[in-house]
Amino acid sequence: MSAAQHPAPLGVESVRVADMRTFVTLAQTRHFGQAARALGVSQPVVSSRIASIESQLGFAIIDRSARSFALTTEGRMILSSFREILSKLQELNGALRDAASDTPEIIRIGAIDTAVSSWLPELIDRLHIRFPGLRIALTIQGTQELLENVCAGTLDLVFGLAPAIGADIGTWAACEYEMSWVGAPSRIRRGHVHSVAELAQEPIIAFPPGTPPAALLAPYFQDEKALAANFISCNSLFAILALARRGDGIAAVPTVTVAQQLATGELVQLGVEKPLSSMPLIASWRTDRHKRLLGLISTETRREIASYCTREGTVWP
Repeated sequence: MSAAQHPAPLGVESVRVADMRTFVTLAQTRHFGQAARALGVSQPVVSSRIASIESQLGFAIIDRSARSFALTTEGRMILSSFREILSKLQELNGALRDAASDTPEIIRIGAIDTAVSSWLPELIDRLHIRFPGLRIALTIQGTQELLENVCAGTLDLVFGLAPAIGADIGTWAACEYEMSWVGAPSRIRRGHVHSVAELAQEPIIAFPPGTPPAALLAPYFQDEKALAANFISCNSLFAILALARRGDGIAAVPTVTVAQQLATGELVQLGVEKPLSSMPLIASWRTDRHKRLLGLISTETRREIASYCTREGTVWP
């Protein structure tokens, strides 16, 4: 196998960092015994790590037919890749140490309740592991309140349905949620596919008019010239779901937030002719304070969301 045939080994992501360092050290010393002494391990450990790399990548990286120490063509290619990876890890570790040494007493994060019902708890766990000395104050509010607070400086990072606009504010798209119409089994005609006009005749449990969630739902009916007049207003997702489970009406909610109720049969997903548009979640953060730390937290958030989306088919990064 030549380097041209294998420019990016498929197994490289499974190679341990310790094994990468061992190979780089061996390439520098060109001697198994010297590499072992430099690393503070035994020579058999060095040999075992090299064999592990070759097993995972599927090709030899040491030319054992040569009279003196030599790398194969693939070995030289992998050496360059490992050096680059280790260099980036060193830079990242340095950045994390700098951030940890400059960690403020508290970071104030705000989010809508949909985030709390999905990936946010796991993000908090991830941040506590990555930044052991970091204290996090979590605020759950509606989008409008979150945007006002991050612009006023009383929150550092928020996740809502719209971006904050103002000086010293950065934004990025966090994820999108699949939406579903749901209701109690007593209200739902199983197997029936509802038209928009039929949905408009049902009591609809939703956020109050003028709020960002209501603004996302309004075009669903307006585009079809359907008049939905029987609204039950609630100011939290949890209240909406409680009323829906009781049978007071139907609700349009992120599918992931009702996964358990759908599984147990407390709620039923309505069949509809017109699917709901996905619901965006936007991150807004202060750029005038704790810039490096908030940047690292944003990176960790993207990773947690990507991991969550891989597991959940109804949320997309």
